[in-house]
Amino acid sequence: MRFNKIFIVMLMIGVLAGFSLVVNAIEAGEWQIIDDDLVIVGTGDNNYLMWPRCDGAGCLGTAEGGTKQWKTLKTDGQPIWNYTTNSYIYPSGESVADYPAFAWVEGLDWKGYTDWRLPGYSDLGDLRSFGMDYIAYTPGYYWVFQTDNSWYSYCRQFPGNDDRRTKTEYNHVRAVRSGVLDTSPTYANFTSSETTNFSAVNDITNITSLTLAKTGKGKIKFPESTEINAEAQDYDTNIVIEDEFISVNTAALDESFNTSATISLEGVTCPVETITYQEGTFTTKDDIIAGGKNCELDGVCSNILCSDSTLTFDVAHFTGFAAGSDANLTTEAQAGVFYPFDPIEFTAEYINSTDGTLISGECNITFDDDWDTEYTMDFDSIDYNYTKSFATSGLHEYNVTCSSANFVTLEANDTKLVSSVDIPEFSVLTLGLGLIAVLVGLFIIRRKK
Repeated sequence: MRFNKIFIVMLMIGVLAGFSLVVNAIEAGEWQIIDDDLVIVGTGDNNYLMWPRCDGAGCLGTAEGGTKQWKTLKTDGQPIWNYTTNSYIYPSGESVADYPAFAWVEGLDWKGYTDWRLPGYSDLGDLRSFGMDYIAYTPGYYWVFQTDNSWYSYCRQFPGNDDRRTKTEYNHVRAVRSGVLDTSPTYANFTSSETTNFSAVNDITNITSLTLAKTGKGKIKFPESTEINAEAQDYDTNIVIEDEFISVNTAALDESFNTSATISLEGVTCPVETITYQEGTFTTKDDIIAGGKNCELDGVCSNILCSDSTLTFDVAHFTGFAAGSDANLTTEAQAGVFYPFDPIEFTAEYINSTDGTLISGECNITFDDDWDTEYTMDFDSIDYNYTKSFATSGLHEYNVTCSSANFVTLEANDTKLVSSVDIPEFSVLTLGLGLIAVLVGLFIIRRKK
């Protein structure tokens, strides 16, 4: 098995009985450099061996342990590593003082880890065969924990061949430690009982109906048909759910997260006219609204419902979302009765909701007699306006879309009635008099003949 993969990853140290390393999953034979000072290699099922990379006085205080005796006497006996206590069990009648190489690794405190031990014969052999590119070393013999007999113990030469050396010789010592990657997601911020219980999930890489909920703020819920990989995900850092907004740093999460889901925001004032979204990561609602876009208008949000102070909507992907906007849009058609081909003025007020001033931007209007043609409305100090006439009578629809570089894009729809041309109504008397006039005319004509 050849170990030939290398990745730079982040090191996070958690205080438990020991320490836990939180990185992405590691495969058997995969090498990962940690914090420039440590390297780990996968041994299967997210287990790993960790080696110090350095070799010198500035690294571990001595040249990787310097040179130590395997044992002070040429006698039988071999310390046994206790994985429960992370310490050696020494032969009866002997102590740590009798085994200098073991004593050095057992007492080593390096990069926050204190469970170092002497490597095994195969461990050191794999490091020599496949890990030399990841470490610095002093050429020479390095002890392993296995012993041959009362006189000799085994060692590996860097570089070189395998050998056994007299126990009382001074040879190099290279420390190693074992560990298991903690690939559970971090989600301490999502304390609601609705949040998925990740510890009860059978496959952390394939979670359905995943939910992250923050009490009193809101939640994200994925449908049952969606499979999310939550392995080693830092949800606490990359997902913010606060007052009337949510922000997700999708670049730092597994790609399976950036898909359609349902968002709920609690504590909002219903109705909510606009949901604003903006690409990026944000820490406040105002940051999202400033320069954001209308989520529904852009087709990113759908199935919007606001009830009992909770705003719920579906999203096509994740970014920053906020309830409300920094602008208001109202439209109006000229009052009065109008007929076909009469000019009608249409106006729009695109207003800064913070100070009530008119926003300088662009408003475009379309009409139902030709939805594909968009007209730019004129802007003045009072409003945006456009004059239009219709060739036919009836209730005509129109749509106005306003946008500005620093404000949310808004859309409004309305109608205007265009009346039919009036046909004068005649009374029975008028019709009778007209008929009489016609008859008299005919009588006079006949008399003349």
